[in-house]
Amino acid sequence: MFGFSRSNKIDKVFKQVNQSEHFSKVKAEKIFQRADIERIFNLSSDVNTTVTLTLLWHQTVFAQRVEAESPYEEVVQSWYDVAAEKESDVKTLIEQEADGYVDSAKFYGNNIADKLESGRIVSNSEVREFCANNAEILLVSWMKYRMKLMSAFDEYQPN
Repeated sequence: MFGFSRSNKIDKVFKQVNQSEHFSKVKAEKIFQRADIERIFNLSSDVNTTVTLTLLWHQTVFAQRVEAESPYEEVVQSWYDVAAEKESDVKTLIEQEADGYVDSAKFYGNNIADKLESGRIVSNSEVREFCANNAEILLVSWMKYRMKLMSAFDEYQPN
C-alpha cells in the first residue's frame, strides 16, 4: 500500500510540473527521470514541495547549460541585428537582457525563501540546503553568463 501511495504522489508531482509554464511544450517525463523526482521527493515527502524543488532544479540546470554552452560571439552578433532593427544601442540591449536573467534568479531565490518561511513548502534542513545550493548556483550561473556575454561584446568586431 505504501508503494502505491508513493507512486501516486510522484505521478502528482509530474502532473503539477507539467502544468507549469516551463513545460507547455515538452513534458516533464521526457526531461526528468523518475528516480530524480523520487530523490527530490525524499527530501520532504510532500508533493507541493517536490514540485517547487523540481522547478528550481530545472531552472538551475538550464542556467548552468546556457552559461557553459552559449555561443557568445553568435549571441552578440544577434544582438547587433536586433539593435539595428530597433535603432537601439546594442550594449544597452545586451545589458538589459543579461541583467534581466540575474534579476529573475534573485527573484526566484527570494520567492523560494518566502515559501520556506511561510510554510507553503516543507522547511526541513534537507529542503533548505537543496534550495540554498540551487538558488546560489542559479544566480551565479546567470552572473557568469552576463560577464561572459559582456566580455564577448567587448571583444566582438562587427563587420
